[in-house]
Amino acid sequence: MAKTPDDELRKLALELRLYGLLANWSEVANEAWLPVLLEMERTERARRSHEYRLRNAKIGAFKDRSQFDWKHPTRADRLQIDELFTLDFIDEGTNVVFVGPNGIGKTMLARNLAYEAVSRGVSTRYTSASDMLAALGGLTGSMLTCSGARYAREFGARYERDFA
Repeated sequence: MAKTPDDELRKLALELRLYGLLANWSEVANEAWLPVLLEMERTERARRSHEYRLRNAKIGAFKDRSQFDWKHPTRADRLQIDELFTLDFIDEGTNVVFVGPNGIGKTMLARNLAYEAVSRGVSTRYTSASDMLAALGGLTGSMLTCSGARYAREFGARYERDFA
């Protein structure tokens, strides 16, 4: 059975959790402003959601990856790096770590990768290894356990404390 425009609007109102509107659907279903209002609400929520994820990602300022100098890191595999930007590694549950000397673009690529994830609706957190180690370095006991578990959650990993 084909869905009617009314069914689609109702579905959108439900996705937006506009329960008051749904409770009074018979009164508003035929109003010309309803599709416009629902689309405005969806667009605004998507914008705010993106801003929230971007703010929480702590990416900071960065150059666009189109400015990456592919001649400088002579061993950079462009096809492999482009593959990372498909974000398939997220669905596969794997991690990405850029390794190399200072100044070859690891941070630039990592920040661009984080931005790409945020833009596709993935909650993301950018941090450098040195910042993470500094944050964990001064902690002991239960504080270390809590912070280690927090980093693990943020990076989609499992945190286990080994006492052996």
